[in-house]
Amino acid sequence: MNPSPALCLSALALILDVLPAQTTPDDPNRVLVFYHRTWPDQNGDGMGDSEEVARYYATARNIPAARLVPLSITGTPRGWTNASAWQTFHDELVTPVKAALAAAGPTKIDTLVFCYGVPYFMNIPVASNARRAVDSLIQVPNALGDRTTCPIGTWFSSNPYLEPSPSVLPDKGRFDHATYRFSVHDMYLVHRLDGTDVDAAKDLIDGARYGELHEGVGVGRMPGNAYIDTRYGYYTDAVQKAGYPFGYTAYQNADHDMAFGKFFPPLVGLPTYWEASGAEIGETGAVWQDNSPALRARAAFLYGGWYNYGQYVDAWEWLPGSIACDLNSNSINGYENAYTGSFLASAFARGLSAGCGVVAEPYLNGHTRPEVLLYYLVQGFTFAEAASLSQPSLFWQTVNMGDPLYAPYSASRVRVADTTPPPLADAGVVDPKGSSATLRVVVPRRPADPDLCTCRLEYGTAATALTTTVDHGTIYRSRHDFALAGIPDVPGLYYRVALRDPVGQTTQGPLWAMNPRAFTGFDVRAHAEPSSVAYAAPLTLRFAASTDTDFSTVTAFRIELEVGTQRVDITDYVFAGRSEVAVGPRGRTVLLAMHVPAYLPAASYKLHITAATASQSWQHTALFQVQ
Repeated sequence: MNPSPALCLSALALILDVLPAQTTPDDPNRVLVFYHRTWPDQNGDGMGDSEEVARYYATARNIPAARLVPLSITGTPRGWTNASAWQTFHDELVTPVKAALAAAGPTKIDTLVFCYGVPYFMNIPVASNARRAVDSLIQVPNALGDRTTCPIGTWFSSNPYLEPSPSVLPDKGRFDHATYRFSVHDMYLVHRLDGTDVDAAKDLIDGARYGELHEGVGVGRMPGNAYIDTRYGYYTDAVQKAGYPFGYTAYQNADHDMAFGKFFPPLVGLPTYWEASGAEIGETGAVWQDNSPALRARAAFLYGGWYNYGQYVDAWEWLPGSIACDLNSNSINGYENAYTGSFLASAFARGLSAGCGVVAEPYLNGHTRPEVLLYYLVQGFTFAEAASLSQPSLFWQTVNMGDPLYAPYSASRVRVADTTPPPLADAGVVDPKGSSATLRVVVPRRPADPDLCTCRLEYGTAATALTTTVDHGTIYRSRHDFALAGIPDVPGLYYRVALRDPVGQTTQGPLWAMNPRAFTGFDVRAHAEPSSVAYAAPLTLRFAASTDTDFSTVTAFRIELEVGTQRVDITDYVFAGRSEVAVGPRGRTVLLAMHVPAYLPAASYKLHITAATASQSWQHTALFQVQ
């Protein structure tokens, strides 16, 4: 039987007193950040998106500019899989990484970070188990041979920094190069800030920062929960404490070990829910330890368990700063496409901030161990250290996604209440098609005081009748895309958005205008409700003017009333007596409604806009007639 000294909760709380002295792997000066220098500027802000993530991370964590390293990668591959993959990997990644380490001092760097756009998987030239994670390979860059010879075998190598029995003392401590080496070579903690796009990658940074600042209980704090999910039934505390570690040599032994993770989150005050029925959290038949249905994982902050292979049950409500590890055979595969066949890919798309997974079959004993990850997180280690301490394999399948410097329970972290409501969002139409469009709502980023929010949308054809509502969901992010369908043929839509942060503070935006039509230059429309009116009955005239740039090129803007041959400029009257008016964000759409008595038996109302640039000019007239 394995020894089991001091395995009770009171003893676990004292473990920090006997851990080895701390070193400095959380020092931002000990981080190298790599980005794809020619990755395109997909969000149109003037900087390649991979570099944008790198610079944003450096700002958020005070990483010196000299620690940012551009990589010359051919094309935009997410993985290298052709016959020359090993040579390309060496030329485009291994060589510049080794050069950057040599320039900085190999033992003066602990952590390597790859940003959005840097390839994350490849096929190495071996007979089996060819698909590997780039990040796992590069953990020991000086053990990778040269561009013509691959020294990596068909199986993984053991990670010397793995802690196989956390809480069974002595435990491995903070990472340092003198203590933890692979043979004669320096090894590194390797992480990734990546995702479906630049916003998803930057959300990982903001989520980690928010979690370490504001997670907790009380006003202005973000209370979270921990979740454990195992498969072989509920074990008594006595059985667990007497046998741990059971080892990852067989499924039930591994199940025992993962279930042992239930002891760790309570050490930092996290309510902990354990599901062990064999069903996954959210599935029919899943139950918590008290036999109540385990259908939702609300306010999820920490999660460790298994076995969501090829699935994601949409029962999770991830808080900013949340960290997860689900042991299964493709746990992070396809994250760049939010691939729904991968648990972590789907979780990241729904607000998860950090996680450890694999890109191919790791086998039971090659996957990151969930309970080890939880243990070191609650002991105050960085995410980079906790992930590596729970990773049994090198040169294998592991990708650790999220801010490596994130340490939600570090004793040096000063938690504060979040007393600042979300900033006013920006919003605008992307991909307009007429009867459908996507409205994109963007929360301005504040690296020092980040906000990830849920969003509520109301919209309609009149300012006083926002008849369609999409309520707050459970996904905290910086960008919310709302797919609008069945849009009526009107000059434009009025809308309003509201943001809610994780501690419940809300910010409601003003009444805004949107134009769902695709157009170039200017789009000017007029519309009335009703289409015909009786003499002297109230008449509502609706006008809209939109531009795909801004209104700075407008040289004339007027609304005219035409009766017979007489024309009267009523622009000032319309704006002075308006009953409904809205301007779109960045001033690209003006939507207004004028209520007038239809005293004239026949009249025309015209909206004129004239605009000019160096290359072209427009003159638009929108007409509404009363017959």
